[in-house]
Amino acid sequence: MATHTTTGAATLLTVSEIKGSTVRNRQREEIGDIDELLIEPDSGRVRFAILSVGGFLGLGSTRVAVPWSAFEI
Repeated sequence: MATHTTTGAATLLTVSEIKGSTVRNRQREEIGDIDELLIEPDSGRVRFAILSVGGFLGLGSTRVAVPWSAFEI
């Protein structure tokens, strides 16, 4: 289970807590796992998550970039 750090009004997550997480759609169906995060150097903000979608045991999967703004945590 992930441990969250709270600082004032913000909750912070480490990259290691996010990487490997299963992503579900609004119907709670699994659609993939988070492989990587793309961070904008100037702002330090996460802009995209790279998902591994499909395949079996990591073979034959497709990597897809999803805007970070599309996620709810």
